[in-house]
Formats: sequence, structure tokens, C-alpha cells
Amino acid sequence: LPTVNRLLPESSAIKTAEFGDHENPELVYDKQGVKVWRQASQNFAEQPKGLVEVYVNTPDALTDIKAKVLYSVWADLYNLQQSKLSTEAAVAGMSVGLEASNGLILSLSGFTDKQDVLLAQALESINVQTTQQGLAQALDRFQRGLLNKQKQFPFYQAFDEYSKLIRTGSFDTDELIKTAQSITLADFKQLKQHTFSNNELRVFTFGNYNQQDVEAIAKEL
Repeated sequence: LPTVNRLLPESSAIKTAEFGDHENPELVYDKQGVKVWRQASQNFAEQPKGLVEVYVNTPDALTDIKAKVLYSVWADLYNLQQSKLSTEAAVAGMSVGLEASNGLILSLSGFTDKQDVLLAQALESINVQTTQQGLAQALDRFQRGLLNKQKQFPFYQAFDEYSKLIRTGSFDTDELIKTAQSITLADFKQLKQHTFSNNELRVFTFGNYNQQDVEAIAKEL
């Protein structure tokens, strides 16, 4: 028998009516190193949907080229391994994914009713496990992705370079590829350990969330 999808929404309540209009995000939770900002949607205020972004910030991603490569590989492996969870979330009108930035960003979007459940499941596997072969395949995908970007129209290449400068630091493509070719499984394990012990947790919620939702999200972290 197919497993029961625990992510299917059971409530479509609009939770933001109690809050006034705010043009900027509000810091609504600040405990034990976790900060959460909330902002309601002004254009889609009547929809029971929202976006949660969990930022696992580390300075290494901006200054250490090996960390830069490894965070990209971490996100790639995670998304590949969580394809079943992503499919289950999609059936329930949500999405989930991990991306590299100044560290990592775990993003959830869609119906807000069961996003805390989705977050809990997503976090269970954030400490990605892989083999030397799995890592090698991820590193190969990373290198091919960089080479493919060099074949894009100049406009897109320029935009990508600008994005790297303002969000994720800037490293030369050839140096990134060279670094990727030297990375080992031990490097990946060391980065994970360092990230879990040295990070800043920042959360941004946009859409249909009240304080109770914020507390539930923070509790999972």
C-alpha cells in the first residue's frame, strides 16, 4: 500500500489578518542564536501560502574556495537524495530544496498548513551522507555546470557574475574547477562538521504565517 502523505494541507485559514501592514520584514523571534523575520504578502494576502527560507550562514563560503565548491556539492547531493520528499511535497502543493549561498539556504514554499512538518522531514537528512563515488559524481556535475555556464550568452554570463559578487562571493571558474578536482570525502565530512558547529541561523518567512507558525519553525531548528 502507498504511504500516507502527511503533508497534505488540512486548513486554509488566513493567519495574517491580525497583523497590520508592514512594508519591511519584522524580527519576531530571537532566541538561542536563531532569528526569524516575518512579512505578510500584500498582493496575495488572501492565499494560505507562503515561503520559508532557512539561512545557514558561514563566512567560509565567501572566503574559502574549497568551502564554496563543497556547499554547492552538498546542496546537489541533498536535492538528489530528497527527490521522494520533493515529490510528496509537490503533491501536497509545496516545494522544498537546498541551495548554496553564504553557506546553505533551505527553502520551502506553497501551502503553509503543514510546512513545519515538511521542515522537520527536510532537516532529518540535512547531514548528507555519501560515498567517494557519489561525491565524485557530484563534483563532476559541478564542473560540467560551470563549463556549461561559459557557453551561455554573454548577457547571462554577466548577470551570473554580478549575482556571485553580491550574494556568494566571486571565484574564478578555472580555480573552482581545479579545486573541485582535488576535493576528497574527508574534506566534505570536515566541512559538514564545521558548518554544524559554526554558523548563524537566520529565517525569513513571507506570506501566511502567524507567531505560532514562527515558533513551530524555530523549534525545528
